[in-house]
Amino acid sequence: MKINFLNKSSNLGDFASRTAVVATIAAATVAVSFLLWKLTDLLPAVFATILIALAWRGVAEQLSARLGLSQGLSLGVVALGSLASIALALMLFGGQLVRQYDEVALDVPAAIALIERMLEEHPWGRFVEKFVVHVDFSKMATPVASSLARFLGRSAMASLMDVLPSLAGVAGRSCRFRFQDETQDLLKTA
Repeated sequence: MKINFLNKSSNLGDFASRTAVVATIAAATVAVSFLLWKLTDLLPAVFATILIALAWRGVAEQLSARLGLSQGLSLGVVALGSLASIALALMLFGGQLVRQYDEVALDVPAAIALIERMLEEHPWGRFVEKFVVHVDFSKMATPVASSLARFLGRSAMASLMDVLPSLAGVAGRSCRFRFQDETQDLLKTA
């Protein structure tokens, strides 16, 4: 069915078909926008996965050329080396990170007390204080900071666990396609 949008006929069927086309385009636009909005957490992870896979692939090619290993084995060595370096960094600096977190958790109640004192001195602060007079923020600071750190730690670990399998898959597929291209070139020249 061909629809002419320039024709200004008063035919009800024409109007209905034009309305259906506009509604379909609007619904598709809303659906794509909603999908992109929902994928805002996934797209950076995919981008990071591709970048890390490219880096792993480059290092694996160098390792393969220097040591004479196969591409897959070189990629496995690079992946294990990356995981070992992350584990080593956490072992070396993890204690320091925990100590710094504990220091921040101890400093938060003092900072909240300072903010409360500054609010009491300012005229607008007294106005705001009437609304939050019975809330004791000093007792809330440590549980909130602990929950936030736990959430961020889980998020970072979950992101890492999401990225690593897809990273290995992207790098492995790259090796397979590269190997297929090289074997096809060899077959053509033979």
